[in-house]
Amino acid sequence: MSILISLLKSVIKVILLRLLKRVMKNMDILWGILIIAVGLFMLISSLLKSNFIVYRVLVYRAKILWGKHVHLFFNIVGAIVIVFGIIVTTGIF
Repeated sequence: MSILISLLKSVIKVILLRLLKRVMKNMDILWGILIIAVGLFMLISSLLKSNFIVYRVLVYRAKILWGKHVHLFFNIVGAIVIVFGIIVTTGIF
C-alpha cells in the first residue's frame, strides 16, 4: 500500500511540475507583452512630447540629469525596453 502511495505522489509531483512549467511559459508571454507596452508608451510619448501626466512625471524626474535631452533619453530607453520585452516574450531570457 505504501508503494502505491509513493508512486501516486511521484506521479502527482510530475504532473504539477509540468503544469507549472506550462503556466510559467504563459506568464513569460504575458510579462513580455506588458514590458513591450511600457516601452511603446515611453517611445511614443517621447516622440510626441506628450502631456500625459505619467509621462510628465517621468520627464520631470529625468530632466534633472538629462536636461534638454530628456526626450531623446526616453526614445532610446523605450527602444531598449521594447527589445527586452521581445526577448522575454520569445523565451530567450
